Amino acid sequence: MRDYMKALIISPKNISIHTNNTVPLELYTDADVRKVVVKVNDRVVYSQTLTNDGYFADQLSLSPNGIEDMELAFEFYGKNDKLLKTESILILASSAAFDLPRLSGVGSTNLSPSSTTAYVLTGTRTTAALGTEIVKATNVVGLVPGVASNWSLVDNFDFYNPGFLGKR
Repeated sequence: MRDYMKALIISPKNISIHTNNTVPLELYTDADVRKVVVKVNDRVVYSQTLTNDGYFADQLSLSPNGIEDMELAFEFYGKNDKLLKTESILILASSAAFDLPRLSGVGSTNLSPSSTTAYVLTGTRTTAALGTEIVKATNVVGLVPGVASNWSLVDNFDFYNPGFLGKR
């Protein structure tokens, strides 16, 4: 944990989306960190010697090929080029803005079952490559008597079979 705290990546965040050729770079380092290197596919895309500890800001220049999922491999070095820490950040990069797929039929429904009820959630998507795919998940909601109005019971284990609950 001590080595992890030597260099914190503030930006970019994991699973962030960047729609131009630059990605903001923000770091917070301690006095032991002297250099940061960022690689994409084992190719150095950024290298900077750090003269001060604390907050550091710059920009990464990237050239994504269309819409591209990129793994940014950060390497932090101390004196004598000793590797102190590595960390990976996954981003989605594009040189131009794009529309994300939209979800339809998204929403919520409030139900008040009067008895134990099984609900089936069905998800459907259609793609050119795979055609129509349907996924279903079933969840049983057990009615528990004696729970006061405006209160929710998360679980009391009454609906489980006796024995071990986790994986072995």
